[in-house]
Amino acid sequence: MVGLLVAGTLLVLAGYGYGLLGEERYRYKMTVEVNTPDGVKTGYAVREISIRTPPPIPMLGEHRTGFGVRGEAVVVEISPDKILFALVSGADGQYEFGGRDVSFLFDELAPNSTDAIIKLWPVKPVTRRPKLDNPLPALVTFKDLRDPMSLTRLDANDLASAFGDGVALKEVTIQRTDAPVTDEIEKRINWLDDLERYRTDPSNPFTSTLPSGIGDLKRK
Repeated sequence: MVGLLVAGTLLVLAGYGYGLLGEERYRYKMTVEVNTPDGVKTGYAVREISIRTPPPIPMLGEHRTGFGVRGEAVVVEISPDKILFALVSGADGQYEFGGRDVSFLFDELAPNSTDAIIKLWPVKPVTRRPKLDNPLPALVTFKDLRDPMSLTRLDANDLASAFGDGVALKEVTIQRTDAPVTDEIEKRINWLDDLERYRTDPSNPFTSTLPSGIGDLKRK
């Protein structure tokens, strides 16, 4: 009887389009502005957050919300050979940043607005969640864009050490949007599609030595 009850419940949920999970999706635009001697340089990326909520059925186990994100890093060209990337992951290295943490920021700081702009820099937003004390994306660059091993992490307070005098992070914002998810980063990084091969080919020297966070240039 219990089995029939569970099966019947799942069929009802499936009929409402939930299957085992209720899922909400929305998109947001992250914009990064950088001051340079040649003026302000800007880049943006549109990402999609998925929020999966299991139905509150005790016999199915714990009721826990899951977050996912699809999208790519923000690209800011400081000069033709110097490019800043704002990763999907957070400055603290948390890969959940682009989905979970950004969703928390929207829920807490703009719960009733679909067009509010939330500033993450230069003044960090005040939230009730300790994990959001540093709500910035991870910032990186490559000494040689052709070489994935040359990834270099950047200090948001000191971009000049990587890009030269007069270069400083001006502003980082997020805003909900209906625009399509951006898909442009492979035009900058032609080896990005090879990352899976790097990870799975035992004969490839990059298999176990890829820099931390490199997979957060793009999440599918």
